[in-house]
Amino acid sequence: MTKEITLPLTLSKPIKDSSGTTRVGLEVSAKLNRKDYGISHTEFLETGVPDVANEIELEINAEATKDTRP
Repeated sequence: MTKEITLPLTLSKPIKDSSGTTRVGLEVSAKLNRKDYGISHTEFLETGVPDVANEIELEINAEATKDTRP
């Protein structure tokens, strides 16, 4: 199942690194429910507790550089 979602994005100010390359950082953090995507099967631990929660946390940290190719 595919579903379009909007994720909150934090973008850092551009900086120049020691080689003069312009870089920016970005961070995304969101919570998703597996059932919203048709993922409902869960195995259980010996204690009877599900091995995976329905709500998951998604975290993305990335860095991008400016393309300086002519």
